[in-house]
Amino acid sequence: MSRGLRAGAGAGLLALAYAGTVAWARRPRRPGPSEAEVEAAMDRQFQGAAPRHRYVASAGGRTHLIDIGGGAQTALVFLSGMGGCAAGYHALLQELAGDRRVVAVDRFGTGLSTGLRGPGHPRKSWVAQIEAVVASLGLAPVDLVGHSLGGMVAGALAVERPELIRKVVLVSPLGVACEHPWTWSPALLPGALDIAAVFASGRFLTGARGGRAGQDPCQLAADRWWSASDLDSVAKLIRPRRFRAETLLLPELGLLQGRVLLIWGDQDQQLSLEAAQRELLSYPALPLEVLPGAGHLAPFDHPTEVAQAIRRWLDAA
Repeated sequence: MSRGLRAGAGAGLLALAYAGTVAWARRPRRPGPSEAEVEAAMDRQFQGAAPRHRYVASAGGRTHLIDIGGGAQTALVFLSGMGGCAAGYHALLQELAGDRRVVAVDRFGTGLSTGLRGPGHPRKSWVAQIEAVVASLGLAPVDLVGHSLGGMVAGALAVERPELIRKVVLVSPLGVACEHPWTWSPALLPGALDIAAVFASGRFLTGARGGRAGQDPCQLAADRWWSASDLDSVAKLIRPRRFRAETLLLPELGLLQGRVLLIWGDQDQQLSLEAAQRELLSYPALPLEVLPGAGHLAPFDHPTEVAQAIRRWLDAA
């Protein structure tokens, strides 16, 4: 057999093996845990606090909220990062809820909210979801905090509906730097994220620390739908080497002078601080606070420091 024939046969076998793996990853599975079981697992994360589970219906589906704290200050709406859910941020949420009401949202495709629907970029769907939450609970204007992908959504809402927002904090948000990590590129391969959904651990999906993945509430929620949470949105956010235009927040974010703070860990290996700083050179009115020794998962690893930085910005005159 010639070298060309051998190479062609090998490529064909690899393609068949990949197609078979994708079919295996997409196979029907047994029912996951019930909604009540997931809520109970979420409640156990909030030691010394009693989170209130709320559900808001909108055109995009049903949204699950964790509502904690209270007080006379402006309510804070929190949006989690990619692959996580609101309950995964319990330590940070409890820090923030010490003196104000905090409403943590499970974006479509995460936690106990409806999965993402329809083709195309999900930005409009996510923004409409948060608009519905704010309107349903009568919260406007709100302070808005988002981490990673949640930061992109928070920033998008702020620039599209500034009248709903008092102040915004974006923690290592997508959409400031133009380039995405090269490790995201395989998401453009059809079926790759179906395979990732099967093999991803609870830590990868949720940023969980310790314990088995199945005991983490965000992983339980993902198991409920037998999906990779919102990991399947990655392919809609990127193109080769760069983010899609709808994912980017600049220059529109620069119009919200005095209302937006960015927080970044200097050890962030997922969304580079250096790349963000290059973009922000053109927007000196957007303040950036750098957390020494913190990585992309700073809200999990350094919840007190992140909460303190958020409160300083929100409480400043």
